[in-house]
Amino acid sequence: MIYTLRIISNESDDFIREVTIDGEDNFLTLHNFLQQEMNYDPSMMASFFTTDEGWNKETEITLMDMMDGENPDIRVMDQCVIADYVHSNKQRFLYVFDFFAERAFFMEICNIQNGTIPAPQIIKSEGDAPEQIMPDLMADNGEPDSDLLDVEDEADDFFKYEEGIDEDVDLDSFGMDFREDY
Repeated sequence: MIYTLRIISNESDDFIREVTIDGEDNFLTLHNFLQQEMNYDPSMMASFFTTDEGWNKETEITLMDMMDGENPDIRVMDQCVIADYVHSNKQRFLYVFDFFAERAFFMEICNIQNGTIPAPQIIKSEGDAPEQIMPDLMADNGEPDSDLLDVEDEADDFFKYEEGIDEDVDLDSFGMDFREDY
């Protein structure tokens, strides 16, 4: 199967990417492709999350297993085939590319077709990608500035369909807990 992912950012209204990828590719292939496309450093921490329709995180797929196999619930990108995590058209993912500032791309499967492709491809590219690391998104207290990271309805407004996704979506679960020692 060939999946088309639509990717948006709450930081840039004009940023859209549509990527096709073979379902038999793994998430590391997608990660590396996105990092290259956005001119990011692929060695930085990153994770994919499957989500429900309300963008609530479900399964995390990390770049590397920091627990060295001690936690059986940790999924690693190079071991996770994309097709195993796509349950339907409109399947949603978050791609956290700036791990410590909780910045992510919102991703949704917008097309599924039969066939294979040898490598991921960009089929639509609009706007500039946000910077990978943005220290000015941090408030004076070292925590993310909630005014700059407010994503409450932006992703759902973009991905709204005739089927009617719940408009009272709460994306508070999008964030991670910050500890003072960071």
